[in-house]
Amino acid sequence: NQRLKSELAAIRASGPAAAAATAGSALAGAAAAAAGSPAKVAAPPAAAGTEAFTRQLELGVAWPAPGSKFWEAPPRSSPMPVDVGAGSSSVQPRDSRSLDVVHFTAELAPIAKVGGLGDVVHGLARTCLARGHNVTVIMPFYECLPQDQIEGLGFDMEIEVPKGKSWDGEIQVSSLKTAVYRGVIGGVPVILVRPADWDACNLFRGGRIYGGSYNEMESYLYFCRAGLEYLRCSGQQPHILHLHEWQTCAAAMLYWEVYSALGLYRPRVVLTIHNLDNTGECRQDEFGYTGIDGEQFATIERALDERTIGHNPERLNLMKGG
Repeated sequence: NQRLKSELAAIRASGPAAAAATAGSALAGAAAAAAGSPAKVAAPPAAAGTEAFTRQLELGVAWPAPGSKFWEAPPRSSPMPVDVGAGSSSVQPRDSRSLDVVHFTAELAPIAKVGGLGDVVHGLARTCLARGHNVTVIMPFYECLPQDQIEGLGFDMEIEVPKGKSWDGEIQVSSLKTAVYRGVIGGVPVILVRPADWDACNLFRGGRIYGGSYNEMESYLYFCRAGLEYLRCSGQQPHILHLHEWQTCAAAMLYWEVYSALGLYRPRVVLTIHNLDNTGECRQDEFGYTGIDGEQFATIERALDERTIGHNPERLNLMKGG
């Protein structure tokens, strides 16, 4: 279509004498490229001028008619062979400036993969590493992770993470001792966080990443706070803080509300939405699991879910807040 448009512009700019030949050649070449076979284009009658061919060029490729079952029709041509790596190097070009990039994610292929999220984060991290950037992925240390598939798994540090807990119908804020581990998953450096004493709580416990024996909303809100607390305690100042999906959206809210004033000044925050089916709807009191009152985010400008206005209770939308 782009080729046809450029040829159409040339035809309109030229006189009728050259237009017929140009139109016939352009349409034949474009049709052959689109169909993968020799084109059958009638030569334009001299008296017809360029109007008919102009209309054909404006229409471009003949797309299936609306309502037709195009998926049942045989292909117009055999697929072209894929040229894998011919004439190109497998070595990734390296960028002139190296950035420190930290990802927050609930999944990472190949061992913490449920859907496409894990594949995307792993592929992006590997590519950025190959281009010369310093990349680390921070994710929960799920109980179900196969530890024998984590290269160089070792204890890194222990930190105190502010956390709210529900007690007698109210959220009380204290701190949760959190263990931080370091390793490599599929060639990507990772930081894994979990409660230091799993007997005291069930965060990220169970035989599956999702749908285990733990409260997912509480666990991922805690994870967001723990990841930021780790960056602060370790003195890291990444250039990019890249968040993925609703599970990590609270990290953006906490970053600007708390950690940007606590010395974590350099990161620029990026949020990638992979799936809009779940936007992370939570009650204001549930947000208190982060150790921060959720009421301050309950405005339309910040994180209030407009769909719940007038409901009892109104709720926050973590993806909107992120």
